[in-house]
Amino acid sequence: FSGNQICKGCRKDLFAGRYVYCNGYYAGSTKTDCDWVGGAGCTFPAERNVSPAQCQQKCADEPGCNYFTTYYGYICNLYLMDSCKLESSGAPGVVSELVPCPSPEPSASPTVIASAEPSQVSSEKPSMCIGSATQLFSGHQTC
Repeated sequence: FSGNQICKGCRKDLFAGRYVYCNGYYAGSTKTDCDWVGGAGCTFPAERNVSPAQCQQKCADEPGCNYFTTYYGYICNLYLMDSCKLESSGAPGVVSELVPCPSPEPSASPTVIASAEPSQVSSEKPSMCIGSATQLFSGHQTC
C-alpha cells in the first residue's frame, strides 16, 4: 500500500499503549472487547521505539493482527482487522499486510511418522511475509 495511509478500524497503538476503536463498531474487527479508546483491560505499557522488523514480528505474534504500519522507523500500529480499508493519515506511514509465506512444493514421497509424541508436534506459527499488494501478488515479498 502507498504512504500516508492507515487501515480504518481496530488497532493496537503501541506508542500510546492502548487499543483504539476495538469496541466492535467496525465490521471485521478481530478484537471487540475494549472501549472506543482503551478502557479497562485494554491498555498496556507503551512501546515508543519499535523498529519495522519488530513491528512485523509483533503483528505475527498478536492474535487477529493482519496489517501493521510503521512511522518514522520507531512507531508501530497493529491492525486487528480482517481486511484493510485505507484512509489518509497525516503521518508518513506505510501499511503492510501480514500474509503466510508460500509453502515449498511437497516432495514426491512425504515422510509419515506412525506415532508422534505430543512433544514432537510443532506449534509454531507459519512464516509470514510483508510487502505492498503489488509485491505480494507478484511474488516479490520479503520473508
